[in-house]
Amino acid sequence: MEHLNSEESWNKFIKSVETSFDELETNSERIKRQLKQRFTEVIEGINEFGILFSGGLDSSLLALLSKHLNKKFTCYVVGTENSEDVDYAKKVASSLNLKLKIKILTDKEIIENIKNVMKIIKDNDYTKVSVGLVVYSAIKFAKENNEKILLTGLGSEEIFAGYQRHLKNSLKDVHEECFRGLRQDIWRKDITRDKLIADHFKIKIICPFLDKEIIKIAMKLHPMFKINKETKKIILRELAEDSGLEKEFAFRNRRAGQYGSGFDKVIERLTKESNLKFKKEFIEKITDTL
Repeated sequence: MEHLNSEESWNKFIKSVETSFDELETNSERIKRQLKQRFTEVIEGINEFGILFSGGLDSSLLALLSKHLNKKFTCYVVGTENSEDVDYAKKVASSLNLKLKIKILTDKEIIENIKNVMKIIKDNDYTKVSVGLVVYSAIKFAKENNEKILLTGLGSEEIFAGYQRHLKNSLKDVHEECFRGLRQDIWRKDITRDKLIADHFKIKIICPFLDKEIIKIAMKLHPMFKINKETKKIILRELAEDSGLEKEFAFRNRRAGQYGSGFDKVIERLTKESNLKFKKEFIEKITDTL
């Protein structure tokens, strides 16, 4: 994925695939076939890997398609005891008969990982650190299990309208917001962070949702098949269900990783125990110990 090598190559690629709203594809069944074919091609070219797993739509679809291809892989989930992601990861793994490894983190491990995240990304912004904490903890866990390649669901929200900000007044606005996220947000907020953490552990991460062809296919689809007032990422959910994922899992509305993992709740508790008002203050307090 050479377009992920630098911000310049990424921006050049995104500019090359921008599409006019009036020319978007309205044959959703054809798009689903194209998506499944391309996801299959991407996964076919990878051997012996791990999947950063949350029991959410994106990681479950990657695991399901990998299983269809008889690939050798292990799913990794991190979180606190009884957290939402750990609970769903167990359920999906049981349903699909997946090899799943679970890491329950203690308060001490969470604090230590927060310190390491801030050192790696050189930032103490709460959102960046809390999301990075999930990525760091999961990659560290996979590294401890000798994984060299990891698949992640990064990019799915941007190309399939998965964020709250995609709930716009018009479908044209949805389409434009998806491209705005690809142009302005994902490289600096997400790709850079994940690359820094993966490089720290000398692990290769592969993001099938950021494959050139996947982006092209997804971004030529009319947003009426991506989002409505009740559901986001509609076509991806339908593709997952059509491929064999139970509807309960395909249509799960997963919260962001820092919440689904339970890490945000731990940080909130530790903030109160430290007699602080805001979680960002707790992160700043940890910064002072570095």
